Amino acid sequence: MRAFLADGDATAVGARATFLGGGAIPGGYFATPWRVERGALLDLGPHVLDALDVALGPIVDVRAAGDALGIVALTCAHRSGATSQATLSATTPAEPSGLVLERFSAAGVATLDTASGDAADGGRDIGGAMATIAREFAEVVRTRRSHELDVHRGLHLQRLIAAAGAQLAG
Repeated sequence: MRAFLADGDATAVGARATFLGGGAIPGGYFATPWRVERGALLDLGPHVLDALDVALGPIVDVRAAGDALGIVALTCAHRSGATSQATLSATTPAEPSGLVLERFSAAGVATLDTASGDAADGGRDIGGAMATIAREFAEVVRTRRSHELDVHRGLHLQRLIAAAGAQLAG
């Protein structure tokens, strides 16, 4: 994600994201009660909204439609004036599953595809990312300095999820 963002074009005017998977299909490995009962917005929504937010600038408004336990569509307005759309599902048996993000700018389309697997079992090699997370967390604890992905970031994303969830609930 950081490499994708570093190659960003300041003229980005929009983005499209999809995160489809079967994590909430009963009987599956990831089908925990909260995923089955609450759906993709709570499971995948934070990841997708976070990615769109950093790719195009802060999301200032989100509109949601669809079925909370099926397919959810989100349209986001960004402070930059850009517009983004996302499609989420935790009940679509897509393999491999993962976030696919396309950013549109005058330079063309840039794509981040986390659904592409490189491990023999079809999984992604996330060891490097996990090591970075652990290292940065230890640095925050040791130095007592804030990180860009702090409680304020989490609260911003939670507010977006709550607004989208209220719209889905009617």
